[in-house]
Amino acid sequence: MTALALLLVVSQLYIAFGSLNTTSQGSCRHGWISFQESCYLFSHTMMSWPDAEEACEILHSNLATVQTEEQQQFLKSYLNTVHAKDYPLFAYWIDGNDLEFAHEWQWSSIGQPLNYTDWGPGEPSKLPNENCLLLWGPFHFKMGDYGCYNLRHFICQQRSPVAPPTNSINGWVAFGR
Repeated sequence: MTALALLLVVSQLYIAFGSLNTTSQGSCRHGWISFQESCYLFSHTMMSWPDAEEACEILHSNLATVQTEEQQQFLKSYLNTVHAKDYPLFAYWIDGNDLEFAHEWQWSSIGQPLNYTDWGPGEPSKLPNENCLLLWGPFHFKMGDYGCYNLRHFICQQRSPVAPPTNSINGWVAFGR
């Protein structure tokens, strides 16, 4: 995806989720959902895994990592609720991949092996070119591997919520006076 096209998609995400607005949910920006020490953004846009990773970085976050059963339960519960009637149609990219070493899954953003997994039946499938991690709707959002260049929704995670600037007016930062 070209940089201009990615910028347009990210600006649509900002508008769709109100991230230009300075109101927040708890310590999270508007449109993000708080759980434990993180804020999560569930995209309505579909991208390849690399483009989703870049979109999250532009939003000062990373693709979500799942390091505990509690995090996985939160994500699954949220997605199963949102997609109660249409869950088989959806899948969401998260941060893991085995791009560096085949069948050795790690979190891209922190460079550590997956210390917790909740694989769906028959996953990871170990099929060629299925190197990126997602939460599969058909498995009620358990983990699965999939081809990185397929278009899917994605989940961004921000570990240290960014406080809105104190000198902002309607989302614009004031300079000078």
